[in-house]
Amino acid sequence: MPGYLKGFLMMTVMLMALGAAGCGDDSETKTSMQDVKDSANKALNTAMEYSQEQKDKFMKEAGQQWDSLKAEADQLQEKLAKKTDQASDKASEQWKDIKADLKDKQDAAKRAYDDLAEASGEAYDKAKKKMEAAMADLNAAYEKAAAELKK
Repeated sequence: MPGYLKGFLMMTVMLMALGAAGCGDDSETKTSMQDVKDSANKALNTAMEYSQEQKDKFMKEAGQQWDSLKAEADQLQEKLAKKTDQASDKASEQWKDIKADLKDKQDAAKRAYDDLAEASGEAYDKAKKKMEAAMADLNAAYEKAAAELKK
């Protein structure tokens, strides 16, 4: 007999034995169905509260990171604008491309943050990963632009 079938049969026998044992009239230790429902509801509510607390915490951290990167990127945009005005045509195009990339990454991070704020359940996990990736992209674009300005 295959192993999985043995396990299934053992589990069935154990459940039947537990069911038969629970059919007695031992009113002193009997747990009511309502007790089980109450415990399950309490556990579910606690889990939901914890999940919401974790989401709130991440949203706060992501918001702070967003605010910080946005402020730095805005300052960098101003510097890039000056460089673009002072540069030759070829260099000016390069600076415009860098500015556009930085702006695109900012917009993507903002959309990801907004999506995250509205997400829940499985969608939240997906939105959280999207937000983390968008912030990493924004940070990389910022670092690239800052490095170009130092040249």
